[in-house]
Amino acid sequence: MSIHHIKLNTNKFKYLFNISLIFLLIFYAIPSKASLEATELVQKILSDDFNGNDMGRYDRVIYLNGKTASPEDCPDSRFDGRCSGTRSESYSLESDAVIIVSSWKLIDEPEILTDNSLKYRVLFHTIAMPEGYGVPSWMADKGREFRLTSPPKDDEVIYRVKKIAGIWKVINPPVPRIGIDTMLNFLRSDLNHFSSPTLAEKWKKSGVNAQKNLDIINAWLSRQISVLTSANH
Repeated sequence: MSIHHIKLNTNKFKYLFNISLIFLLIFYAIPSKASLEATELVQKILSDDFNGNDMGRYDRVIYLNGKTASPEDCPDSRFDGRCSGTRSESYSLESDAVIIVSSWKLIDEPEILTDNSLKYRVLFHTIAMPEGYGVPSWMADKGREFRLTSPPKDDEVIYRVKKIAGIWKVINPPVPRIGIDTMLNFLRSDLNHFSSPTLAEKWKKSGVNAQKNLDIINAWLSRQISVLTSANH
């Protein structure tokens, strides 16, 4: 083989190598359609939770049976036990053990676990944690309370996404993280409703226990508002 042919072959090899390298760089630089769809799902849930859309998880999450889910797949189960059995896709801003945050952001790109499974790391700036759940009454003067984290802290939380029957779902989603302003607005609206003279008169006519309940609820709402308001100063 002549030197001329060797040079031609060498140049051809370099050309093909460079083209292949460009395609590889483009392939890895551009997120796949699947990861984009999964990312949009996670961002939607995070945004809806933060803004208090208590139905935002509907048809977007799925809870695995506790016997088949590992502890790592069940974040925050210490608050509400949501990792055992089928759970509701909605939640209550008024009474559920939600966590209060001031911000959230996705950390880096998702980690690919399998062809149909991704893991997202989300950073929350946590303001307050829940203690208990429910609405108090005269029979049991208890209910959900908020306790400020001192000082506020950054928490990394894992969201796992899996394609099931061709549809991306968040598996065993963590407890909802609600924006502090969202929760304050909700509680203030609730307090305005329960402290109205019209409602007070109506409950008063229902009996002494109804009046006790109203007083307990108003004090309970005022207490939560006071705690969260102090975190904004």
